Amino acid sequence: MRKRLELFLTCLHEAESLRCGSLDGPAERRFRAAARLLKKEVSKGQQMAKDAVAAVPGADDALEVMSRADWNIRASTNQVFLSRLKTVGQLIHGGLTKSGAPKTKKLAGLIKDVIYAGLIFAAIMWFDSQIHQSYRFYASPPAMTAQRNYAEFVQNRSSGLGEVLYQVELGKDSELALPLLANDSFSVELSSFKPSPAWSRPVYWSVQAAGSGEITLRFKQTNPTAVALFMTDGDSFWRMSKVQSAGTTRLADRLYNGRWLVFPVERKTGIKTFSFEQFTGSTIAVSGIAVFGKSE
Repeated sequence: MRKRLELFLTCLHEAESLRCGSLDGPAERRFRAAARLLKKEVSKGQQMAKDAVAAVPGADDALEVMSRADWNIRASTNQVFLSRLKTVGQLIHGGLTKSGAPKTKKLAGLIKDVIYAGLIFAAIMWFDSQIHQSYRFYASPPAMTAQRNYAEFVQNRSSGLGEVLYQVELGKDSELALPLLANDSFSVELSSFKPSPAWSRPVYWSVQAAGSGEITLRFKQTNPTAVALFMTDGDSFWRMSKVQSAGTTRLADRLYNGRWLVFPVERKTGIKTFSFEQFTGSTIAVSGIAVFGKSE
């Protein structure tokens, strides 16, 4: 029985270490395994497990939910269950420590060292694979196109995004936002972005920001369903950034021919903010915004 509780604590510790390393998928699986182990011990009548679960309000619900295959560590509501399971783990750890066995502490330290060593090794192997992948990609850069995808995406009605309600080009003719399809119900505000020098590409314009930046779209009574950003890279193959809006995150990479990144609109009226975080390249570059939906 004691060994099973120690195994539960090991799974819990591994899961927390993986979560701290932003490895949500593996962390989910380890938390799920820990919940199932503890649930089994409680069902068998293991006294220490039963006492610990009974001492934490809602812990039995946490075990039930976290044991399911569809439990998601990223859902905000599930953070409550995660907190309860960790509290139960602290109580069981304290109970095992009091009941004896300096060997347990020694074993826990050894397990901790092995886990950290494994995580470091996994990180090294992952970065090594990314370096090799990047080298293969940049050693033979892809062909440059005429960037017809810039206009074709907006004109395409088969995507299911709806009609174009509003479209602006950013940085064109030294303007921050130049309307291509005006609509009084929409406006755009840029923070840290500035018009950039022209590139030798069909889409030669952009606004750029170093490090980070924000673009805010304000809209009144309309029926928007999606907003698309045209991200570009006209002077290298290296630009990469993270774009986040509400609960949606997109990785903007391989932008040498430009890419439209689509984000859903959560509310009919109000504000939608896009936050940018630069990963590689000299700046973050955005060339256009298009809003899709149903016209009234």
